[in-house]
Amino acid sequence: RIVLASDEVVDASGYDREDVLGAHVSKFFPPESVHRGTELIAELLADDPDARRTYRTEALTADDDPIPAEIELSVLRDDDGTYQGTIGAIRDISDLLAAEAERDRERDRFRSLFEHLPDPVIDSSFQDGEPVIDAVNPAFERVFGHDESDVVGTPVNDVLVPNDGDGQATLSWLYDHASVDDVTYGEDIAVT
Repeated sequence: RIVLASDEVVDASGYDREDVLGAHVSKFFPPESVHRGTELIAELLADDPDARRTYRTEALTADDDPIPAEIELSVLRDDDGTYQGTIGAIRDISDLLAAEAERDRERDRFRSLFEHLPDPVIDSSFQDGEPVIDAVNPAFERVFGHDESDVVGTPVNDVLVPNDGDGQATLSWLYDHASVDDVTYGEDIAVT
């Protein structure tokens, strides 16, 4: 039974405070959410007394409108460690879900651009101060003749820069390994 609820939770629920306090959580959540919460509480009872569990679900308003919610559960124990109840912090995550959806759309747009760009592109990250290849696009495979599976995890310079330390040799290597149609030439070419 609910014994304490913030004004924000009561307002968002669409119920009067007296309809919230004393009610069972099943009044505010679908059955599968109540079941998941019960499973997590059982885990908490068997775990570290300070442990918490968080899950996403939907809360239901008085009009049965769903509100995306994240619930953080912890157990309340007395000084002897005896279980006294459960504390559930509920957050409306509507804005968070919208931001995640936008992030996913942007990631998908970037991935499509990466895959379809006619120029060779490397996606890399720094590991121990050195750029390491995370992915390459099909144009990179075509121009440089390296399959992605062969170069992922390899330092960028090991793939792109011949190990002779001569910038002119690097430029010659690029000319030898790329067709004129695949490379855009400018006044300066720098490989770092």
